Amino acid sequence: MRPRHHGRGILVPSSARLGRYAAARGRRGARRDPHRQGLVPGRLRGRPECRTVWRYSQGKAGPGALLDIGAHAIDALRFVAGDITEVSSAVLHTQFSERPVPAYGAIGHAASTSDVRGPVTNGDIALLSLRMTSGAVARADLSRIATGTPNSLGLELYDTEGHARFDSMASGEFHLYTFGAAPTAANGARRVIVGPEHPYFRDVAAMPWGGVGTGYAEAFTAEI
Repeated sequence: MRPRHHGRGILVPSSARLGRYAAARGRRGARRDPHRQGLVPGRLRGRPECRTVWRYSQGKAGPGALLDIGAHAIDALRFVAGDITEVSSAVLHTQFSERPVPAYGAIGHAASTSDVRGPVTNGDIALLSLRMTSGAVARADLSRIATGTPNSLGLELYDTEGHARFDSMASGEFHLYTFGAAPTAANGARRVIVGPEHPYFRDVAAMPWGGVGTGYAEAFTAEI
C-alpha cells in the first residue's frame, strides 16, 4: 500500500456500509486484518512554502496528524474491528520543523510570501500498529503532507473468506472479494455500486437510485 496523505476524513455512509459488509464477513473468517489510512486536502501541505496555521501548533491543535486525522481513521477501524486493545508500535514524525508565517490574516493552507518562519510543534505523519478486540491486527497510516492527494479516508479489511476495500474519494462504491464465489479464473474483487439497499442511502441521497452516490455533505446528514 503506497503511503498516502491522510486528511480530515469522516465516516461517510458508504464507509459505514462497507464496514457492515466486511464485519459480517469477518465473523465467518478466521481473522480480520484492517488497514486504515486517511488523507487531507494536501495540494500545498506537502510543500515547505505552505504557511503555518493553527493546525501546526501543539498548543492549539494537539499532536497534529495523530489527532486531527487519527480521530476519524481510528473511528473507522473500531467500527469494523472493535476497540483497540494494544498499540504495538507508533511512529510520529514532523517532516517540516518550520513554515513561513502568514504575511497577513490567513485562512486555509495556501503558500506564504513572508520571509519570517515559525515553528511546527506537532506531527505531520503518524504510523500505528494496533491489536483489536476482534483479534485483528491493524495498521493506521496518517499523513497530512502527501503531496497531490485529495482528502481521502480509506479502509481495507482482509480475512480468510475474502477482503473489502473502500476509499472516500469514490464514496459511491466499494470493492468486495469473496473466496470461492466463482471459478478461480473468473473470480476477483467486485465493484459494488451503492444504492437504496445499503444502510443510510435513502436517508441522505438526493435521489433514491443506485449510482447517484453520496459524499461528504451527505455524510454530515447521516451523522445527524
